[in-house]
Amino acid sequence: MDKFVTVTSKKPTHDKNNGKEGVHRRYNPYPLKDTSDTGGPNKGGGSKSCAKTLTRHLLNTLSDESNPITHSDIGLRSGQSDGRAHRQAYVRMRSQKLKDQREEVVMRVLNDTRIYINGYLQDTTDIEMKRIITEAGGRVMHSASNATHIVTSQRLSGIKTHGLLTSSSKRKPVVVKPEWVKDCIAAGKRLREGKYLIC
Repeated sequence: MDKFVTVTSKKPTHDKNNGKEGVHRRYNPYPLKDTSDTGGPNKGGGSKSCAKTLTRHLLNTLSDESNPITHSDIGLRSGQSDGRAHRQAYVRMRSQKLKDQREEVVMRVLNDTRIYINGYLQDTTDIEMKRIITEAGGRVMHSASNATHIVTSQRLSGIKTHGLLTSSSKRKPVVVKPEWVKDCIAAGKRLREGKYLIC
């Protein structure tokens, strides 16, 4: 109960004291020292402190261990660790991963290829195929209009085939199986598309 401060009001209260000064206890979370010579909260001789005086006292005692702002032990008492430590560990781990990725020698066997993935891919997913293509230096296109290759495991629909054949582009895209991409990476060079064509 040492955090309660006795405050004596100068106004008479209408209670059982019959006109005597009212005495009540007010909660004060900060243990105040009598620092009248340093400009602390009790300057002026009274025990009443205003917000401005309390703020000034807290700011003047930032290095003091009794200051609840700079020397809080709430993290230890609550069982939670400091969030900065988790963040620093995450940033260190992420930086190391990025450094490792930059150091890897990636063969750019699919440079200058623009590949559109169409429909079903046998033995792989489109997300995995996009990752493989970009790591090998190729670009994944969102439409077949500017693509150099179309990767699919099944024949194109009649409308798509007609659209590709009648398009005004100078270079028609080559429709190949997903194995062409994997075999190019395994061989370390760009292979001919002949045996991977989808008729």
